[in-house]
Amino acid sequence: MYRIDAQGRVIVDYWPPFRRAVEAAMKDLKIEMEPGGVPQNVWNIGVATAVQYLEQQRPKCVECEVPLHGNDIRCLDCRMVFCPGCAARHFWPNGRPENVR
Repeated sequence: MYRIDAQGRVIVDYWPPFRRAVEAAMKDLKIEMEPGGVPQNVWNIGVATAVQYLEQQRPKCVECEVPLHGNDIRCLDCRMVFCPGCAARHFWPNGRPENVR
């Protein structure tokens, strides 16, 4: 989504919608636009805010609270989301039996 260059500037992969959002926020907060565009510190704060928001929205295992990155398992009975390690304990108290597929 983003990277930081050698000068400390945050580079966003696809920036047009992000720039529109930053400019709208600047207008709402009555922050003056610099002649060259969005001030660098405002841009960096906007990116950091978006990244933190997305990280907070990432699903977490209900037992160990580790962030899940697509390897989550949802129980169809209780609708809770588990990491693979906690899912084994949730579904099979003594681990999954070897003869069950």
